[in-house]
Amino acid sequence: MILTLVRHGDAVAAPPGESDASRPLTDRGHAQARAVARYLLSREAALERIFTSPLRRAVETAAPIAAAFGRPAEPAAWLAAGARPEDLANELHSIEVLRVALVGHAPDLGLLAAFLTGGDPEISLGKGGLARVEIHPPYARGLGALREILDADEIERRAPPED
Repeated sequence: MILTLVRHGDAVAAPPGESDASRPLTDRGHAQARAVARYLLSREAALERIFTSPLRRAVETAAPIAAAFGRPAEPAAWLAAGARPEDLANELHSIEVLRVALVGHAPDLGLLAAFLTGGDPEISLGKGGLARVEIHPPYARGLGALREILDADEIERRAPPED
């Protein structure tokens, strides 16, 4: 499996008393999400399934990626903020395709990447950044290989320009 981990783009701060779950992307966050979609499409990532945290900022990040690949962005409660890497890795067993994107949060996705690759305790993913991990069943600690990690600025540099 080639697992593409995408951290949500830049989001507005939650106003006092408002839910963190409802935070939308900023204009920059939307631009980051579009750049990720263009970059992945240019790399012929051929995503077969795209899962997203149900939190608004992740859903908004997943939308242009899903549109670029003609696939739905599938909300997955298991990607909500605060997931443990072991639990995320266990969810991979139910996914029967080879090219998958997970759109979610820090530190969860960085912890998952580190868990799967046996690397540092956490691989840092900035807002709008991505990591790609190659792993084969069983999806256990240390059996994957980190193939790519990019921050949002590098993705923007590498992505084809917007039409």
